[in-house]
Amino acid sequence: KIWLQELENSIEQMIESRQEITTGLLAQKNHLSERQLLRKIREQTGLTTQKFVQDVKLRLAYRWVEEKKYKQIKELSEALGFRSASYFSSLFQARFGKNPRDFF
Repeated sequence: KIWLQELENSIEQMIESRQEITTGLLAQKNHLSERQLLRKIREQTGLTTQKFVQDVKLRLAYRWVEEKKYKQIKELSEALGFRSASYFSSLFQARFGKNPRDFF
């Protein structure tokens, strides 16, 4: 579990520094192959690497909307690395049962 928390922290730092997050980069930072990374994440969460990264982004988004870090959904979605604000909104709604617009 400590490893997973460190991975989440690493992903959050990459998001905050606007670094592109790829499976290859995450694997490299953790001294694993992409396949080993997938296995380790799936073993602990049941998610693929991409779905895990997406979940970390969405949980960070929830924290940021509560903190009122951004004034618009478009700004928030771009800061998280989503190319489409509407796609981000639909993922957020599916994950939390609330539209991010409700926070603005």
